[in-house]
Amino acid sequence: GDNSAGQAGNGSLPYQTTPGDVLGISNAGEIAAGGQHTCAAAAGSVKTVRCWGANDQGQLGNGDTTPSSLPVDTYDLGASQLAAGWAHTCALRSGGVVACWGENMYGQVGDGSTAGRTTPVNLAISGATQVVAGHEHSCALMADKTVRCWGRNHIGQLGLGDTADRNSPVEVPGLAGVDEIAAGLAHTCASTGGAVKCWGYGRYGQLGNGANTDVTTTPQDVAGLAGATQITAGHGHSCALLGDGSARCWGYNLQGALGDGTFVSSNVPVTVNLAGIAQITAG
Repeated sequence: GDNSAGQAGNGSLPYQTTPGDVLGISNAGEIAAGGQHTCAAAAGSVKTVRCWGANDQGQLGNGDTTPSSLPVDTYDLGASQLAAGWAHTCALRSGGVVACWGENMYGQVGDGSTAGRTTPVNLAISGATQVVAGHEHSCALMADKTVRCWGRNHIGQLGLGDTADRNSPVEVPGLAGVDEIAAGLAHTCASTGGAVKCWGYGRYGQLGNGANTDVTTTPQDVAGLAGATQITAGHGHSCALLGDGSARCWGYNLQGALGDGTFVSSNVPVTVNLAGIAQITAG
């Protein structure tokens, strides 16, 4: 794919039209791709994190802002899960601690400031079980099955009932019993017992609530959806994998992203033309 910032990790910059090995990575247990950077966490007990690609905002986490077309060690960090936004990165550490680094103009690092961070900063939360990153916002699922979000909120992507940015994690009201969360460009979704709620930017129907609304500041029920076992959110669409191995998608479809055999966008879930699906992801 695009390798203009070295995000393919092979020591070169030309576009990559075929898969190539990332140099120096042999034991990855988790990977995440952001706007123009990529990170991997090692499997095993140490869980060292290495990142490569663009670094103008410190998104590689190695203490400087120099890009790298080869993996570099992220400063003093072990992680079991990674999430990458446009120019920020977050990691789930032992004990459910969340650390983030990189661009922080809107508070997406979540450390209580808007100062950019070139090394990981632990947030004032623990007990997280999942972390996700949108373009310029981040969210964490907590062990008590509540959700906390932070960062840019100009179109309600934090789900807090307003459009004010937050530079530290804030609990999303009205959400309980959440099993999984997903963050798109500027919208967020959560699944609870097979039902799904979404909020934020919804012009193309990516909230799935039957509306095409630019700004939605509170979680909305995705229409007619039950039995979801996995959710994912992309640039302008969202999808859910169901327990029977089928999938439903909703939102922007002018390039066929919904997989229903049409190019018609939909503000309610439509059936993907596949069966026996084991995993789903949205770009």
